[in-house]
Amino acid sequence: VQHLGLRWVWFRVLLKVRQQLGFYEKKTPPGEWRVRAGYLSEEGAEKVRKLIVSRLFLDFSSRESYARNWQSSIGTIVRERAQARINGRFQFFSKASVELGYPVVRWNTNALSGVEYPRNIHWSRIDDFAAGDIKVVWEPNRFGFVFDLMRAYWVTASETYPEAFWRLIEDWRDQNQPNEGVQWKCGQEVSIRLMAWIFGLNAFIESPSTTGRRLEMLEEMLVCSGRRIEGNIGYAMSQKNNHGISEAVGLWTCGVVVPGDEDERKRWRTKGMHLIEAAVSELVYDDGSFSQHSTNYHRVLLQNLLWVVALARSSGESLDAELVRRMRKANRWMRAMILGENGEVPNYGANDGALLFQLTCCDYRDFRPVVQALTVLLEGEAAFPDGPWNEEVFWFGGDEAMNVARLDAGRETGELRATDGGYYVLKGLNSSVMIRCPKRFRHRMGHADLLHADLWWKGQNVAIDPGTFSYNATESWNDGWGATSLHNTVTVSGRDQAEKVSRFLRLPWPQGECRVAEATDLESLDYWEGEHDAYRKRSLGGVVHRRGLARIGEESWVVLDALIGSNEVQWEVNWLITDWPYKLSPSKGPYSVVELNTPKGEYHVRWLGLQEGDEVSMTRAGKDSNRGWCSRYYNSKEPALSFRLKLNGINRVFATVFAPKGVSVINKTGKLTLIGEDWFGTISLSKIVSSKVNLVDQLTYLKGSEEEKLVVN
Repeated sequence: VQHLGLRWVWFRVLLKVRQQLGFYEKKTPPGEWRVRAGYLSEEGAEKVRKLIVSRLFLDFSSRESYARNWQSSIGTIVRERAQARINGRFQFFSKASVELGYPVVRWNTNALSGVEYPRNIHWSRIDDFAAGDIKVVWEPNRFGFVFDLMRAYWVTASETYPEAFWRLIEDWRDQNQPNEGVQWKCGQEVSIRLMAWIFGLNAFIESPSTTGRRLEMLEEMLVCSGRRIEGNIGYAMSQKNNHGISEAVGLWTCGVVVPGDEDERKRWRTKGMHLIEAAVSELVYDDGSFSQHSTNYHRVLLQNLLWVVALARSSGESLDAELVRRMRKANRWMRAMILGENGEVPNYGANDGALLFQLTCCDYRDFRPVVQALTVLLEGEAAFPDGPWNEEVFWFGGDEAMNVARLDAGRETGELRATDGGYYVLKGLNSSVMIRCPKRFRHRMGHADLLHADLWWKGQNVAIDPGTFSYNATESWNDGWGATSLHNTVTVSGRDQAEKVSRFLRLPWPQGECRVAEATDLESLDYWEGEHDAYRKRSLGGVVHRRGLARIGEESWVVLDALIGSNEVQWEVNWLITDWPYKLSPSKGPYSVVELNTPKGEYHVRWLGLQEGDEVSMTRAGKDSNRGWCSRYYNSKEPALSFRLKLNGINRVFATVFAPKGVSVINKTGKLTLIGEDWFGTISLSKIVSSKVNLVDQLTYLKGSEEEKLVVN
């Protein structure tokens, strides 16, 4: 009640009562697909085709220009992908390839566990997690393979691909009766699936495989999908996240696109857009950050909004000015988060592998496609130079949008100060750091990771986020991926910043404070400092974790950590580093330097201020443990280097230095000095560590005759 509100709690109680009483079975009744006595005539089919085309954003006449512009660069790749789907191999979470069959597909089988979900149970009676990770069985049912088939068709004009699309639609229909089985369990899954169906229909609309019978069949499936979404959309909206936005977009889409009862269509269109506007207004903050506290869920948000922008433009629907304003802010937030040379962002928050529109050959971790497409459609300019990410611009904006994307050379964005969501990105010429410190949580927190620092050097992610792995894996892997101890922050007495009280809820919600965010005009010095009260709230000695980030020059960073309070506790500074070849130094006693051999050169991590009794441990790929692993793709893990420094003593400052090879570090009482080839910088620490003063008094940087100074206290 305190964190989520009495109204939310009451709604969830009511939801459970309705479920037990069979309310949702009456509202979305199970049944069978209608058996038609006759199908659309050719004349009727042509009218339906024209009606659909008038409401969609994909112009079939531009297929030749698509083939001309993209065949040489992606032709082989898309044909191989499409052929794999026809051979019965489906891609899971943009990573694994799994055999499911074709043209008869094992739609309702968990491909990893082998568990088959029943098909004759109403969706409201199915437990989400009773048979393993339900996302595994949902993944192929999102119909992401449609994008492989349509891209191959537009490159080759081979009728093999539209025929495969319709055969898979028909097989899915045969195995999934309306409102029965796991595929109707989640309205968001229904929405994602119907968008893929509509996209495919648009791409194959002129194919001979798109017969009147098949058009009528798909129309019925879309109408049923719209009614399923409407039947329980209140639950989706109550989650205050992408579920509500996706379902509102799905409902609005049905109202715009689907032929049928005009009164029903009008209701869906009006209600869907009202819910989109309400959700975006509440969940997208004024600084562009999003309620779900996750970079990948932020991309899901953007892809939903991209669909809305493109469909509204083509169908003549107008968009509210406030909705568009928040769309732009959310997109600019994501643009500032792209720190990797290949379009990667910090793997921050929950990452469930979602990628709604797989319309380019870019990797799953490349966020440029959606940012570029939205920037072109909303701003009339490009965020990045021409590249493979522009294919998504074409699919949503056509040749006209592509001309905009190609003409603009792209632009750089500066540092991010998203104070509402608590996101801060500090940037040098060849390095950057993202840190999270929300003043308060408006919506449920994701991982317990306040003051987590994500560090990048030359476009490489050095200090990384562990990711998510799975929402319901085996026990040894299921717990802990959102734990404080796996993130680049501080734990106290081995405790999390917030207790995991259910699968997706942690309590109590801590509060943070950004104390300093300053940089010099010449941009060689940058300093940020913040703190949070999670451990004070958790009655662990009343302590507060304070962290400072100092950039000296373009590539060197100093991270300062202090535990401020009155009671002695043991605390741990945790760092998760990418799995590169490394060397530890010194070889005896607690090592204080890690030499990383990265693909872009040597980069070092140093710890300053180790005292007697402190301990340093390193784990790589822990056995039956989450430690020493990272998950960049859902349900997939890879080794990482986990360093844990156990410290004793309160009101002391501990320093971690990240710097390229060749930078020397001198640690004297009250001052840290970094010396490069032709420069040196200093950090003057405060004489006392207390809640009233910052950790740093002053930073200086000297190169040649130019000196910069940044006064903090």
